[in-house]
Amino acid sequence: PLMGLMVSIIGLHFSSCVPDVVDKPKMTLISLAFIILPVVYGFSSQHFLLSYSQEQEFLNRGTVAFNNEKWEEAEHYFLNAANINPQCLQAYHGRALALDAMGKTDEAQEVLSQLDAMVPNIFNVKYEIARILFENHKILEAHRYAVKNLKWIETPLAYELLGKILLEEGRFGEAEDVFKEGLKNIPNRSNEILAADRIRLNLAALNCNRGNYSECKKLLESIKTDINEHLEYLYMRGLILTQDKKYNEALEIFEKALKKYPTVPKILNAVGDLL
Repeated sequence: PLMGLMVSIIGLHFSSCVPDVVDKPKMTLISLAFIILPVVYGFSSQHFLLSYSQEQEFLNRGTVAFNNEKWEEAEHYFLNAANINPQCLQAYHGRALALDAMGKTDEAQEVLSQLDAMVPNIFNVKYEIARILFENHKILEAHRYAVKNLKWIETPLAYELLGKILLEEGRFGEAEDVFKEGLKNIPNRSNEILAADRIRLNLAALNCNRGNYSECKKLLESIKTDINEHLEYLYMRGLILTQDKKYNEALEIFEKALKKYPTVPKILNAVGDLL
């Protein structure tokens, strides 16, 4: 579209600004250029319009396939969209997520790196790269990208990921500080609200390990999303009730957890101790 606009502007400029210097019409090379200019412009406009239409169709099909968890089909459509328009950022992002869902993490990371080079941290790609690296146990590289991501956007999701990486590295004090920082500003978006509750769950676990059950209880009570059905949440709730000698209530919590997670050793052990 920009190329077509440029051709149109140049043509209009010449037709408006170049004066007639002869009385009789005379065929010249520049006259020939002006004759074919409308044809070139029409052809280029039609070409760009058709390409854009195909690109949008592939993007829509890829999005539908991705939402239906048809990863290979989604990756195919997003790749076609990127081939039509190498500057289509949505195509790169969608393809990377589809590759990640298929378990092709190296390819997904490569596509995300290309996207980050085109427009730094578009679609929060530094977070996605850090997440993929962390899930593949490349802790040092994940740490580096998580810190880079925080320089661009300070949200609970970003702080949660860095905090989890610090926990994996055994740096519990730093992880706690990072988690607390992540609760200072919580955007009103569902994924950020969930991330904030996961941060509270991690902070509760850190306090529980130190024996600070009052702070742990306070943090657990502040969780309002479905994180309260998580294994760690149920385990700590039961542990706090056990410390308060409310054994029957604790047993109900642990048995509820046991139905959802029947093979987890610490839940089995907790139920056995109470019985």
